[in-house]
Amino acid sequence: MDSKAIPIKLETNTEKNMSETEKTRNGHQIFLSQNNYLNGLKCLKYAWYYKHRRDAMPAYPATTEQVFNYGHMIGAKARELYPDGVMAEGPEGFGPRLDYCRGLLERRVPLFECGLIFENAYAQSDILLPVGDDSWEFIEVKSGRGIAEVNYHDVAFQHYVYSKAGLDIRRCYIMHVTPGTPAGENSDPSKIFTKVDVTEKLKPFSAIVPDKICEIRKTLASPEPPDVSAGEQCAKPYRCKMFDICNQDVNSVK
Repeated sequence: MDSKAIPIKLETNTEKNMSETEKTRNGHQIFLSQNNYLNGLKCLKYAWYYKHRRDAMPAYPATTEQVFNYGHMIGAKARELYPDGVMAEGPEGFGPRLDYCRGLLERRVPLFECGLIFENAYAQSDILLPVGDDSWEFIEVKSGRGIAEVNYHDVAFQHYVYSKAGLDIRRCYIMHVTPGTPAGENSDPSKIFTKVDVTEKLKPFSAIVPDKICEIRKTLASPEPPDVSAGEQCAKPYRCKMFDICNQDVNSVK
């Protein structure tokens, strides 16, 4: 498929007349972002609450907010490596922004946070780079000092959406902070990152993406959250913000 002709899903008249609740209850191609996908892999109960009842979830502690802020700073440092890059901010509104991102692809320059969609699954890579005349590669930037399993799932989902949306993705990378290297606002970005080609390592993670999308969407289509018992997922790979709620009657989680 021509990479300059990225399909954008348009609502039909019937879809426009349906409320978001009706769409959800009918399992109607529920919008699925990277966060929705990764949340579903961690815990379907958490994914449901994040999608439908985020107001009922506890706020993140101040320490977690600090981690998020650090991650934003690292992302900004990574973008400095590509001074000719363009941030895909675009106009207000989700549909217009998708159209804007599609137009940016024709410029064949590095793109930051360029969002594309396929069958209402939405991916937005940190850095999308043109390769040759019509191909692309993308980089997922991580503020950690290594690569965690969840990072491979994240990149696999992005690769699935980008490829299905029409891009010829040649290589996929994860760029993390080099171990033992201080990384701050005044750091030289050329000296703080390690860039790893994970294209081949993605195969087992990519193989499960279609089935997992279906499983997560089925859960999100339910009017009630799933009954998921407390377990290792409450604390791994990170402590869930609903840990105390789900573990009220559990002495400990191994």
